[in-house]
Amino acid sequence: MPSYLGNLRPRGGAAYRAQPPFRQRRALWLTRHRKDSSRNVSPPSPHSRAGWGCYGPGRDADAAAGSAELYALYVLPERLSTGTGRALLDELTARAAGAGYQDMRLWVLAGNERARRFYAKAGFAPDGAAEAFEVGGVSVPEVRYARRLSASVAAAPSLG
Repeated sequence: MPSYLGNLRPRGGAAYRAQPPFRQRRALWLTRHRKDSSRNVSPPSPHSRAGWGCYGPGRDADAAAGSAELYALYVLPERLSTGTGRALLDELTARAAGAGYQDMRLWVLAGNERARRFYAKAGFAPDGAAEAFEVGGVSVPEVRYARRLSASVAAAPSLG
């Protein structure tokens, strides 16, 4: 799971670096979203404190009632390529399926090939939607990925 930083250089990297560190971003996210229907998940030991993710109801205008959205998936840089991100994503999709969601969508930077491969290996695929968001005054293109969730995913052993 690569960070956004490398994909925002040269124009947007400084704006991204100006954001709070990982732990502060997580705390801010938790504070903002505790009152809504999002679900936050952190990996168990030995991966504890190595990352976290959050999902909830789809926010896009075309999201069906049974559609979940992966709002965030962060893994500390030193834990990339250790299986932490995959374990966390598996847990997030299992919990979403267990909560009754039929599919999950996510947005990923168009130029983040490593993340796009990561999501493709987990069964996500581009669904044709694309848009840009702004970071520090820089327009950053994203593409949307989606995958169906199944009862077998929901029945998989939970990490915690």
